[in-house]
Amino acid sequence: MYRDLPQNPLVEQIVLSFRTDQQSGLLLYAHDQFYNFIQLHLWESNRLSLTVNSDREVKQCTAIGKSSKFNNMEWKQVAVVRRGHVVHLYVEDVGCKIDATTWMSGNYVTSFIDPYNFQTVIPPRPPVPPNNISNYTLTYVGGLPSQAFYNGRKKRQAVYATKLENYLGCMRGLRIGSDDVDLKKAGERTTDSPDSSGCRFYSKSSLICFNGGHFTVDWSTRTLNEQCHCSDTAFSGKNCSHG
Repeated sequence: MYRDLPQNPLVEQIVLSFRTDQQSGLLLYAHDQFYNFIQLHLWESNRLSLTVNSDREVKQCTAIGKSSKFNNMEWKQVAVVRRGHVVHLYVEDVGCKIDATTWMSGNYVTSFIDPYNFQTVIPPRPPVPPNNISNYTLTYVGGLPSQAFYNGRKKRQAVYATKLENYLGCMRGLRIGSDDVDLKKAGERTTDSPDSSGCRFYSKSSLICFNGGHFTVDWSTRTLNEQCHCSDTAFSGKNCSHG
């Protein structure tokens, strides 16, 4: 978790690269004291959704992978770019955009207008709207605080309500505005997701995947599984070589 980064992810360009074999996961979530927010999450292997608020209205667009899925253990670069009243999401060679006449709310948002149920993260709120609000922006990378995480550490902390899974995979090159974010040293750890900085894996064998198959990872130990993922190919076998 990062508090008050030099560049605000709610208004600035965001660039990052990720690499995973998981079907879903929350890549990034940020919000401010008024509950303006931005969210990036992967789902169904080849869909990456950008969700934001336009004042009190929740809006979303989804980039769908065409030539390959986003979870084939190859690096995928993501960019969120704002141009006037339009925010664009780019993932490799596909993208989508959200258009709105207004973006950030200047008032405390008690509830959002969300007829399509795009809002999948509910941040913690006080029982009554506060009278005096200090300015802040919180940015979460790879997941959100869970009750189980803090119970084990006997530390009081606000918990976010969501059914989205924490991200399991590698991430690099996070840039917000003109500033690079140090994923190894900066920030506070707030999830049980394993640290995957560096994206280095251990292997018990020299497994090679063929014909569009890819290896998978036991993320708890960062060990390569001894079976290639072949279900997206026309081949089978340990290394996707049997036609």
